[in-house]
Amino acid sequence: NGVSLALARQGYTLEIAPVIYDLSHGDERVIWPRFFDELCVDGVICLPSGEMFDIVKDKLAGFKQPGIWLNNKEPLEHWDCFVFNEHAGAERLTKHLIAMGKRDVVWLEKATPNKLHYSAVERRAGTLDTLKEAGLRHDMIVTIPACDNEAETCAKLFREYPDVDAVVTNTTATRLSSEYV
Repeated sequence: NGVSLALARQGYTLEIAPVIYDLSHGDERVIWPRFFDELCVDGVICLPSGEMFDIVKDKLAGFKQPGIWLNNKEPLEHWDCFVFNEHAGAERLTKHLIAMGKRDVVWLEKATPNKLHYSAVERRAGTLDTLKEAGLRHDMIVTIPACDNEAETCAKLFREYPDVDAVVTNTTATRLSSEYV
């Protein structure tokens, strides 16, 4: 891709490696990419999410190489932050659904004991604000336990509430079709 080629021309290599949050052990075990401990790293681009944010932030606190945090508004010493306009993205998605004729749109979110990431808050506001501006219901909000499956919940909503024709979640938009029901 373009980033890899641009870095290669400068003598660098791009390696994409996930930090894995292994829930199967029940002890919140984190598996770090090999390069953190064994290889030379010139810099890091991070996109942590959810519970991983604080874990990754703590691990990289003493990291001396340059780094960029994606999708983070919290200032971090020696790190630049790049944020996305989540409100505008949700507004664009919702306008697209409205243009498709969707009128009964449900916002689906997962309950969390943690503070919601700014992106979730802005996506929710962008969706509900756009519905309100269009003169549509903007109070159809469903909160499910964090462990519930979003796809199954969407299918259940479509079955139990036949007027619902779209569900927007923190991560996806689903429209009514036989593949979901």
